Amino acid sequence: MSRLHQVSGKRRYGVLLALATSLFWGVLPVVLRVLLEGIDAFTIVWYRFVGASLLLGPYIFRRYGFSPVFRIKGTVLLLTAVTVVGLGGNYVTYALGVEYMSPSMAVVMIQVAPMMLLLGGLIIFRERFSLFQWAGLGVLLAGLVLFFHRRVGEILSGVNHISLGIAVVLLSALVWTAYALAQKQLLRYYPSELVMFRLYLGGIVLLFPVSHPERIFDLDAVRLGLLAFTPINTVIAYGCFSEALDHLEASRVSLVIAVVPLVTLAAAAAGAALFPRYLTPEVLDPLGLLGACLVVGGSMLGSFARFPAPGEGEG
Repeated sequence: MSRLHQVSGKRRYGVLLALATSLFWGVLPVVLRVLLEGIDAFTIVWYRFVGASLLLGPYIFRRYGFSPVFRIKGTVLLLTAVTVVGLGGNYVTYALGVEYMSPSMAVVMIQVAPMMLLLGGLIIFRERFSLFQWAGLGVLLAGLVLFFHRRVGEILSGVNHISLGIAVVLLSALVWTAYALAQKQLLRYYPSELVMFRLYLGGIVLLFPVSHPERIFDLDAVRLGLLAFTPINTVIAYGCFSEALDHLEASRVSLVIAVVPLVTLAAAAAGAALFPRYLTPEVLDPLGLLGACLVVGGSMLGSFARFPAPGEGEG
């Protein structure tokens, strides 16, 4: 029996789960941008973990009881520690990155994360790409370059808010990749919901010393509502993501979730129209719009193309 996690083969179901993940991840940077004007990143993330634990806890204890939640040792303990530090670090650094740049820029930069996940899937889990999937990846990367073209001058102009934000988001992508690969291996031992619940509990403990829960009383009604939405977003998005990894190769999941920047653009536009006090709209020029379309096209090409049979295609 293989020591590495094996996908279930329910690829259509896995793609739908990955698309649901994209929807909730795409909305999140817009929510964070508004929240960060009233509360710090560490406290936001701590409340995300607390709320997610409260939402998922009753189901976990009813189905599994208390014992399996805390009965971890050896390899499972090490992998669990990596997921807690990786996802907690990703949440905090990504929120900090959004403080220095627009939601759309942050979500485009974080696309480095699925690229890292793709490479991790190829190297660690020995997944293989067909020629169509490599083509899809190429189209996706070209789309990201076009989408980002107007900001190149700012990035290369030296140390500023944009360059600092990019450095923080790149760190966020790195720790997220460590989380995702460790979680995929954990799925060999436990179901996804149990893995995520342990992760949420670990995040509460990890971030409590640097969070300030009392700051919730300084928020207005809109930001209170958005803060309450963040754990709901967390449970649904990462629940779908975890399940997607159980049914789909990590490399294919990484391509599906590449549509997140488009969701963020749509969410930012809708948010600016509904709440102009909190958000300002971002306008794409023709090259940026073309880039956005290429991101979607490359993601779809890569995620729905057939994987090669053994002995066929890429090695």
